Amino acid sequence: MRKEDLVWHEEDEYIVMQDPDGWDLICIVNHFKGSLCYDIGTPDGYTFGLYETDPYKAIDFLNEKKTYTI
Repeated sequence: MRKEDLVWHEEDEYIVMQDPDGWDLICIVNHFKGSLCYDIGTPDGYTFGLYETDPYKAIDFLNEKKTYTI
């Protein structure tokens, strides 16, 4: 195995929470930059491009947006 062959992923996305209505809290890991942030996924499959580093703020954002769309 050679270190030069390592593939650095720019952004891997993982759904870390999902509510019954289909809203997702998505964790985005950038292995190349060594960063971690969160985004919100809607039931329609859209994301907000939030890139929030605090998961609690991302959850607050999700709840706020969910309230306006119901």
